[in-house]
Amino acid sequence: MSQTHLAFIKFHNAIVDHLLATDPQKYVGEGANPRLFQDASQTARWHYQWIIVHEFLPKIIGAEVVHEVLTHGRLWYRPAEQGHKFPYMPVEFSTAAYRLGHAMLRQHYVINDGFQANLFDMPVFGNPRIDATKKLDFTKFFDFPGKPAAQRARRFGATITPPVFELPFIDPTDDPPVALPERNMLRARLFKVPSGQEVATLMKNAGLNVVVHSNQELGITSIPGTDGLQGQAPLWYYILKESEFAPIGGRHLGPVGGRIAAEVFIGILQETAGNYLHDQPNWKPTLPAAHAGTFTLTDLLTFAKA
Repeated sequence: MSQTHLAFIKFHNAIVDHLLATDPQKYVGEGANPRLFQDASQTARWHYQWIIVHEFLPKIIGAEVVHEVLTHGRLWYRPAEQGHKFPYMPVEFSTAAYRLGHAMLRQHYVINDGFQANLFDMPVFGNPRIDATKKLDFTKFFDFPGKPAAQRARRFGATITPPVFELPFIDPTDDPPVALPERNMLRARLFKVPSGQEVATLMKNAGLNVVVHSNQELGITSIPGTDGLQGQAPLWYYILKESEFAPIGGRHLGPVGGRIAAEVFIGILQETAGNYLHDQPNWKPTLPAAHAGTFTLTDLLTFAKA
């Protein structure tokens, strides 16, 4: 993450150089520096937002649901209509749908040609610096033209990589449990998150193409009825498990998880000034890219010389 942050700093700085080279007269005289910073900031943010909407979301939730929400609007995530002054992050998103990354984690990663390690053996938590031998090679994580295919995340599903069942940075005495899946579902109980079947039924009744899966279909034998779920599946587990079913087969989230993620991501961008979906929804990327009129994370990293 820290090296990704560094790549975005380089991206911003490369945009500054690009703007100065493209239109130098715009950035001379009084107020030139604030104007340059404002333009660079917006350019960086809007290109990143484009990547989220047109590359990231289609990959993790499917292009169909992204198109549906952009074209026909949101059904549930409507902050202003619900009395909120600002967009918010619903618990169905924060404690369930967007914990999708926990299923994507691999047990082993290749960082560069000379360094590879298991998930928690890498220099991450508590290590402020890395040496040059552990520098991230982005071609190992993203597909670049002319380079071998990058390593893939795990497919979506209810099977989680073993290391996250023993988080090394959690004290088993002071802050149990140490298993990430268990912590996820306990957090959901604390926030009284509805069950997977309850959310799926709501979506089905609204006319969406959603199948309400039974506990048996989800591989659940029993759930205590005293946990607030009335014996139904925790939403986080339900979302991961439904992504395993055909025709999706783990390539992205299923209809319940995908709809939650799409409405929140797109809704926040549409509801907040300063974002391209709010200010200028027909905007197109302007920076150099492998394919004109679009922009990918690989384009970003190439432009930034990350």
